[in-house]
Amino acid sequence: MNEPLIVVNENDQVLGSASKLASHKAPGVLHRAFSVLLFNPSGQLLVQRRASSKITFPDCWANTCCSHPHYVSSELESRNELGVKRAALRKLNQELGIPVETLSEDDFLMMTKVRYRADSGSEWVEEELDYILVVRADVELAINTNEVSEVQWLNPEQLSEMLSRPDGKEPVSVAPWFRLISEHFLFGWWSVLDDPVALKKASDREIHRLKF
Repeated sequence: MNEPLIVVNENDQVLGSASKLASHKAPGVLHRAFSVLLFNPSGQLLVQRRASSKITFPDCWANTCCSHPHYVSSELESRNELGVKRAALRKLNQELGIPVETLSEDDFLMMTKVRYRADSGSEWVEEELDYILVVRADVELAINTNEVSEVQWLNPEQLSEMLSRPDGKEPVSVAPWFRLISEHFLFGWWSVLDDPVALKKASDREIHRLKF
């Protein structure tokens, strides 16, 4: 909880650092984050269920990996979003056991940025400017159960079912940032996943301000 996160303003300009604890304690501090969407060669998306020990949104289903770059020189580097991509490699290894040599910074495509806020009970909050990264690879997993309770590989139809809110039925618990990414962007990107040129054209450097 003492990890130094990158505090930013609404335009993603770095203001300084704050601990992970201070950043997530209500009312929260706006900080830089990332969300990885990892697809296998067959086009399935890897999703994870967050461990019950997580301070925000425990036991919720989320995208492959979501965390924060640290306030250190290597993860502050803005050129080609290298700092965020390095943080993503670090966390993919820590949470899912993906060997660091499996991927490189060049394998990630930065799709867009999402600014959102979501309360997790009365004590904790996610107040994030989230970089959304897409990567496609054949990976081996060794799940860290302190971070992740289970994983699934989903196709678009299966994810749609997970996200649905059926009348009279209890919906699956989905992390708010993953729901926002899915409802606004993910399925469009998925439809051109096999066309790298089209996928890159679908990316932007805008900050999309979304509400859950």
